[in-house]
Amino acid sequence: MNAVTPEPGSVVLAAQVHSPVTRVQIKREPSSAAPAPAPAPAPAPAPAPAPALRHLLGTSRRHRLVLRNNIYGVTKAAIRKLARRGGVKRINGNVYEEARGVLKVWLDHVIRVASSYSEHGRRKTVTAMDVVYALKSKGVTLYGF
Repeated sequence: MNAVTPEPGSVVLAAQVHSPVTRVQIKREPSSAAPAPAPAPAPAPAPAPAPALRHLLGTSRRHRLVLRNNIYGVTKAAIRKLARRGGVKRINGNVYEEARGVLKVWLDHVIRVASSYSEHGRRKTVTAMDVVYALKSKGVTLYGF
């Protein structure tokens, strides 16, 4: 088999004819334009923090825990305490799920309105006053903020 060394600036194509591989050289015309610049090297990753400081910096976004079903953080005992404060003596078992559902809908509305207040103020942080105004629009006046 003949070994053909390509000339600089030429393209080598390999084609299979029967069984041996033949190489064909195609010469390119020198272009008048300047060659394309080499791509910039990728920035080096930031060094990892010292193990003693890692807990102060929080978790990275890629490995953040996805929270699901947080509504079950409102426990049966907490719903029972609220019902007792309202004067309820006995509670059916279905009431707990219904109370969680109503609380979720109410909180979603208040959080959505508070978020719209912060967006209107061109802020990315929802302040306590945003929540107070959202509650006031819902009909619950909260004093002290």
